[in-house]
Amino acid sequence: MTNILKDKGLLNIKDLYAYAHSVRSKFASKLSELPWEEVCKNREASFYSMKNILLHIIDNEDWMVNWVIKGKIDQYVRRKWEDYTSIEQVLEHMPEVERKTDAYFRTLSSKELSRTSRLKVRDSEFTLTVEECLLQS
Repeated sequence: MTNILKDKGLLNIKDLYAYAHSVRSKFASKLSELPWEEVCKNREASFYSMKNILLHIIDNEDWMVNWVIKGKIDQYVRRKWEDYTSIEQVLEHMPEVERKTDAYFRTLSSKELSRTSRLKVRDSEFTLTVEECLLQS
């Protein structure tokens, strides 16, 4: 399988996702050691709380891999982050998304990487290759 990263002698997309899953797991593990109130506290960060940052990372992967790439972007409904009331709920969600991503990666081919997909963000629409979509998440 060839792709942008591999062509430049760097990691391939599967390796990049494996690394991201590892880092995300460590972040989630550290959050699980904190009181829930601290995890949910508004820190004026990009998505306010550490909980929301973690959920953004998880949900962005889910959205891109399981909805955008598969042409089901208009069917995606994200669970509201305020509905997560414990770290356990977040930790249950994370491996579900990773399992779906891993299943998709088992079918990934060079042909699939070059296929185009429609990405809609707010009022803009883009046509990207699957490879470009995967690099976005």
